[in-house]
Amino acid sequence: MVIGWTLSFAMLLVMACMDAGAPYYPDNKYATMEKEELTPEITATFNEAAHQVGGKFIVLMMIAAIGYVGADVAADAMMVEVAQREPEATRGYTQTTINMVRTAFVTISSILTGLAFNGKDYGGDFNFSHSFPQFMVILTICCLPNFTITCADAMQPYWAGATPLNQKVIAIIGNGIFAVTLYFTGKYGLHWSWRSMHAITIVAVTVLDFVVTMLTTWNIFRNQWFWLGAPVVENLPYGISFVIGTYVIIELAGEGNEGAVYGLVGSIANIAIPLASTLSKNVDSNFDVTNANIVDDSTHVRSEVTYVLIIRYSMNLAGLIFLPLLPRQKAETQQLKLNGGSSRLMGILTASYFTISLCWTVMVSIMSIYPSSSCLVIARGTGCD
Repeated sequence: MVIGWTLSFAMLLVMACMDAGAPYYPDNKYATMEKEELTPEITATFNEAAHQVGGKFIVLMMIAAIGYVGADVAADAMMVEVAQREPEATRGYTQTTINMVRTAFVTISSILTGLAFNGKDYGGDFNFSHSFPQFMVILTICCLPNFTITCADAMQPYWAGATPLNQKVIAIIGNGIFAVTLYFTGKYGLHWSWRSMHAITIVAVTVLDFVVTMLTTWNIFRNQWFWLGAPVVENLPYGISFVIGTYVIIELAGEGNEGAVYGLVGSIANIAIPLASTLSKNVDSNFDVTNANIVDDSTHVRSEVTYVLIIRYSMNLAGLIFLPLLPRQKAETQQLKLNGGSSRLMGILTASYFTISLCWTVMVSIMSIYPSSSCLVIARGTGCD
């Protein structure tokens, strides 16, 4: 944990001392203007080098994330060791409580970013805002003591009209609901069927998100609170799914290998997010869903967004195919550990797809930073000349 937090602290300190450079748009109003309205005089004021400046921050954030994940997995391994000493009837209460505290501090970070990044440069309406290096200073001081769509960020301000402050207000409420969900799941859901609850929560989140996004896409109902409210409601089933996932890890880990088991599961879960992001960029690059397209808001663009949404939700639901591999409850997990045997082939396969996923994610992320390679289709470009 000390090594991980030290690495994160060092990277945050370096970024705090760096110059963020000028933004791409000198005035945020240009971001919502159509191409025909952007005169040569206006486009001449755009900072074309902004993308290159952001590259160095991305690399440093990647290194900081490595430190954070290392510290997080080590802490979770300690949690597993403590939780396994609980009686079976109440096993799961420890990690539920720990995750509640973790969510409470995530809520504090949402308050901080909501107030610090609601200035005009970030699409908000405050007369003040912090720069990215200033925010890194705050995070440095603090260190002292799941497949998506790439056009979602553009849909939020241009179609739903949501501001950064309102987004963070809703995020704070959502984190509160998430924490409460963790508490009640730990109190009443220790004996629920893991398999059934995972299926119910995944389908519930997908259906709810699909309805809200489609109504916004086709301009049937566009309202920032309607758009931002969906994630709040989704925190209820997501919280149940999340905490049940931690129960599974507690039962799988054996005495002496708590860190290895939690490290493996945690690493795969963490690599899944950037891997899904890079795959999403590659898929979405074949559709007209750029920021400029979203501002245009034509029937063609709405159809393109619909296509990527269908792909996204299909991928989300496809994960249910592997649900039969999940034990139903603690007793079934213990029986699986005792009688399930071991497989060298599955071990090699697991290590292989994790290594390939990690290499792919790092490669694509780095390629998208530099102008010479960001034009490649694999890095979400349109092709290099």
